[in-house]
Amino acid sequence: MKRGSNNEKNLKLILISTILATNTIFATACSNSKDISKVESNNEKGGYLETDIALPDEIAYVQNMFYIDNNIRLIAKTKESKFKNFVMQQDGTFAQKELSQSLIKILESDNMNQMVMDIAYISDNNYVALVSDYENNKTIMKIIEGENTKDIELGNNNYNYLKIYNNEIFLLDISQNTSINRYDLQGNLLKSYNVGTGQYTIANNEIISLNPQEKSIIIYDLETGEEKQSISKPDLDFSSNLSVDVNGNIYICSKVGIEKLLKDNGTFEKLVDGNITSLGMPTTSFKNFVAINENEYYSLFYGTEGMNLSKYTYEEDYNSKFTTSLNVYMLQDNPFIKQAIFNYKKANPTVNINIQIGYDEHNGITKEDAIKNLNTEILSGKGADIFILDGLNIDNYVEKGALLDISDLVMPLVDNGELLENVVNPFIKDGKIYAIPTRFSPSIILGTNEILNNYTGLDSLAKWQQENPDKMMFYPTKPEKLIEKTFKTNTQILNEDGTLNESELKKYLENIKLLSSDKDTGAKIEDGFDEYIANLEYLAYKDTQATLEDIKVESEFENAHISIGMNGNATYKVNNEYFTPLNIIGINAKSKNIDIAKDIIKTALNEETQKLNLLSQDGFTINRKVFDSFKQIEEKTGIMAAKTIMLVNIHPDKRLDFRENLSEDEDRVKFYETIEKVSKPAKEDTILMNFIIEESKGYFKGEKDIEQTTKAILQKANTYLSE
Repeated sequence: MKRGSNNEKNLKLILISTILATNTIFATACSNSKDISKVESNNEKGGYLETDIALPDEIAYVQNMFYIDNNIRLIAKTKESKFKNFVMQQDGTFAQKELSQSLIKILESDNMNQMVMDIAYISDNNYVALVSDYENNKTIMKIIEGENTKDIELGNNNYNYLKIYNNEIFLLDISQNTSINRYDLQGNLLKSYNVGTGQYTIANNEIISLNPQEKSIIIYDLETGEEKQSISKPDLDFSSNLSVDVNGNIYICSKVGIEKLLKDNGTFEKLVDGNITSLGMPTTSFKNFVAINENEYYSLFYGTEGMNLSKYTYEEDYNSKFTTSLNVYMLQDNPFIKQAIFNYKKANPTVNINIQIGYDEHNGITKEDAIKNLNTEILSGKGADIFILDGLNIDNYVEKGALLDISDLVMPLVDNGELLENVVNPFIKDGKIYAIPTRFSPSIILGTNEILNNYTGLDSLAKWQQENPDKMMFYPTKPEKLIEKTFKTNTQILNEDGTLNESELKKYLENIKLLSSDKDTGAKIEDGFDEYIANLEYLAYKDTQATLEDIKVESEFENAHISIGMNGNATYKVNNEYFTPLNIIGINAKSKNIDIAKDIIKTALNEETQKLNLLSQDGFTINRKVFDSFKQIEEKTGIMAAKTIMLVNIHPDKRLDFRENLSEDEDRVKFYETIEKVSKPAKEDTILMNFIIEESKGYFKGEKDIEQTTKAILQKANTYLSE
C-alpha cells in the first residue's frame, strides 16, 4: 500500500472491505519458528543473535508491551477473549500477574462503538487507557487508579501514542496542528508541543519525535518546547518504532533493522540488519519495540501465523555458531527473495547469509553506476554466491561464463509439474538454465473491444491514433514515461545477438511520438501508482481507448476489472504473451557454496515460500500447486470471505465505482487462466533503456530527425553492449 507524503495525500486512500459472508475475522501473525537462532554481524568480533520468545499458548493478541521494573510485560487478549497481564521471567517463560479490574472492564467492554487505542503503564493497578468512541466521534482518556476510573473527553478521534514520564501523561494529537499534549495524572492539560506526525518518546527531559514526512528525527526541550536538534533520516517511514534504553540511548527499529542514534554527530549505527532477520521481512509488521540497553532489544510484531516476540542480544562469539558464510547480491531491495532466504535460515541456522544491496535512493550512487560496479566485479571473477538479476543483462553474464548452469535443479521440478513450464521454458538455452524467475508479472492490455480485436502491438495502436487525432489512445503520458512502460515488451527492437535493430528502433520511436502527450489533465501525479489509477479512471470514463499494465498482485486485477465494468465496452488480454520475470535468481559460476546456493533457490521455489501472497508487488507464483489453488471457485460457508480493494481518487470527477463492478470468483479464475498463457519474457536492461530515453529527447522536441536520433542511440548502445 502506498503512503502519501502529507495528510492531504493520505486522505486519498480509501480501503474498502466488502463482506461476502459472515463472521469476518482478520488474522495477522508472524514467523512460526520457535527457539531458532539467527545472527547478523556488523563487525568481525561480535553480532546480534535473534531468538524467538515463545508467547503463552493462550494468547490470541497482545494489546501492549512494556518494560517495567526490569521485566517485559504484556497486556494480552486470550483465546477466550479475556485480558491478562503476563510478565516474562529470566528463562524466557511468562508468569501471570494481577491486572486492574477497572482496566479489564474497559478492555472487555461489549460496546462495539468503542475501541481501546493505547494503554500507558503508571504502576501496578494504575494505568491510562485511550478509547475511541466512534459513535460520538470523540476520544476518551481513562485514568485508572486502582478500582477508580476518571474519564477525560478529548474531542474527535485523532489521538494516539500514550506515554508516561515522571508521573505525567503525554499524548499525540493530530486533530489540527499536530501536537503532543502534556497532562497531570488528574487529566489537566499542562502544555502542548508542536511536533511531527510520527511516533515519539520522552527521556532525559527531551521529547524525541519521528517525522516521516520530513524524513527526520527532531529532539525538543521538554520544558521550553524549543527544538534542540534535527537529524536527517532519509529512510524513515511510518513503520519505524522508537525506544530509549535505561541509559538514555535512542534507537529506531524498522524494516532496515535496529539502529542506534549517535547524537554527537547526528548519524546512526546499525546494530541488527533487517535484511536477514524477522525485522525486515515483508510478512511482518511492528507492534512494539523495547530497547533495554546496548546489548538487548525486544520486538513484537505480526506475521503470517500469529504474533511473535523476538529478542536480540549481543554475542561476542557469534562466528562460532556458523559453519558456512554465503553472500547474496541484489541490485535493489527484493522483499520476496529476502523472505525466501529467511525461510531457508530458519531451517539452517548455522549458515550465515549476508545480503548486499547495490542501489537504493539513499546510498549516493545511481542505478547505472551500481550495475557497472557489479559488472566489473562479476566479470573479474569475483562477486557474491547468488545474484538477483532483475534489471540486469542476463545474456551478457551467460556469454562471459559468470553464471552456473542450474538445469539439474530446475528441470526435475518442471518435469514433475511443480513449476509453470510457460514461465520457465524461455530460460532454457541449449538445454541449460542459467537463471530462473521465482515470480512473474503478466503484461496486460486493457481496452475497448475495437482496439483489442485489432491489437498486434504498438504499431496497431499508433495506426489508430494517427487515424483518430482528436481522440486519446492512452492517458496523457510523456515520451520518456511511455518508453519506460513499453520498452521491455517491444523486444523486436533487439536482434538475436542483443544489438539494436535500426529499422525496428525507428518504428518504435515513431510510435512513441504518436502515442505520447504532455497534455495537462490537472491531476497531480506523484508516482507510478497515481499514474496507474489515472489510466484506469480515464478508461472507465471512455476518455481513452486502452492502457498497458504490468499486473503484480490480484488487487490490481480487481481495480482493472472495475475500470472495464464501468466502461461497458472494454475487456483485457495478455499483451502478446509477454510477462516480466521477477526475482530472477542465478548462481555465480565460481561460488564455493554451490550446494547451499541451490538449496536456497529450492526454498524460493517451494510451496511454503511461494504461497506467501505478499502485498509488496512481488508478482504471481510460478509454483504450479499454489498457482492452481487460485483457479478454484471459493465456497462461502460462513467463514470469512472478504474482498479488500484499494482505490485512490486522482481525478475528482472520475472516481472508480466499485459498488456494481466487483469481480466474482469466476472472473478471478478466468484471469488466472488467462495469465497462464504468457510465454515471452520481457527484456529489462535499465542502462540500454536509459540510453534510448536520453538520446531521443531531441527527437520528441522536434530538434532532431529520426535518422540522427537512431544513429546516436546505436553508437552509444553498441559501445555499451560490447563492453
